[in-house]
Amino acid sequence: MRRGWALLCLTGLSLALVTPAWARVRKFDYFSVDVPGGWTAEQQGATVVVAAAEDEAASVSIAVAPMGAASLEELACALSAQMDGTEPELDDEVWTFTFTDLAGVESAAFLIEGDEEHYIVASVSWWSEAIEGILDSVEFYEE
Repeated sequence: MRRGWALLCLTGLSLALVTPAWARVRKFDYFSVDVPGGWTAEQQGATVVVAAAEDEAASVSIAVAPMGAASLEELACALSAQMDGTEPELDDEVWTFTFTDLAGVESAAFLIEGDEEHYIVASVSWWSEAIEGILDSVEFYEE
């Protein structure tokens, strides 16, 4: 009996160590996003959410903006030029470029198609392993 209980506890502990600590799915005006344990997420203004680690060493800001008549490539080029960033590159339907933010931190921007009228732009400062999971979890609400 004791061996069975010990085996059950060890199995539970191993699963806890390999399972990501996702706290919950948070829903905002235009999209939902998974927020890892120990991170916070809040809406600031109409469309911007900031998820930051407790130690504030890594963060991602996610915003939804209107497409207008421009293509996603044109928007990426215009935004990169405005931010004095690198030449945008397309990778798996996501436009990416790097820039230096106002605090002098090297950051990256990701432009993702949302729907016919909107696109999602995510800005990442201080990359961490959790950031990729956060970005992959963004679910845009189709109208």
